[in-house]
Amino acid sequence: MFSKLSIVARLGIGFGLLTLFVVAIGGVGYWGTTAMSSEVVDMLHGPEAINSNAQHARANTINLRRYEKDVIINLRDPGKVREYFAKWREQREHLLRRLETLKKTVSTPEDERLVSTLFEQEATYTAGFEKVHGLIVSGEVKDDAEANRAMEPVKGDAHSLEQSSAELSARYERVMERQVGQMQDFSGRVTRIILTFALVVMVAALLVAVTISKSITAPVAVLVTHAQRLAEGDL
Repeated sequence: MFSKLSIVARLGIGFGLLTLFVVAIGGVGYWGTTAMSSEVVDMLHGPEAINSNAQHARANTINLRRYEKDVIINLRDPGKVREYFAKWREQREHLLRRLETLKKTVSTPEDERLVSTLFEQEATYTAGFEKVHGLIVSGEVKDDAEANRAMEPVKGDAHSLEQSSAELSARYERVMERQVGQMQDFSGRVTRIILTFALVVMVAALLVAVTISKSITAPVAVLVTHAQRLAEGDL
């Protein structure tokens, strides 16, 4: 096959094939890395993002309840009422942003219904507390016991808002656990493919090297034999 080629040509072919093998291994490695990266990105933009926003929504709800209680406890101090109500409103803005993000990221009908329920619970609770806050500011509610009684109709919505957020978070934590298992399986398959391909390439490179080296050394061996005969006087 290589008998009609010069040594330089043979070495060039060998070097070119080895370079091709190296590029092929790099290509398979790049494919594996890209595939894994795509899986991770999908998880970060899907279940992980939903889980994170649901957890933050729950934390915002807990803070709403905290500042609600601070307003009621300090209802005789107008300055404290303004301070804690401002903090309450800030937490509500954070909560609404989380809920809007969840609305855009969930995909199943069940999750969409749950997020809609979160919006409804937030709206009911907000309307109830803002009404009580108005009564406190106007002086119609004069003690914390009376304020707590006025909050009774919407306390269930606040609890449900927290629980629903926790439920959504837990649901996507389970999804993430399944995806992590799938990613580990996929990673194992990619690793096996790369190792198998690398082994095949190494064997092929070895065969090419042996073939080319024989095509070069065999004629040289013949010349050496003839030279030895000539040296011995075998003309």
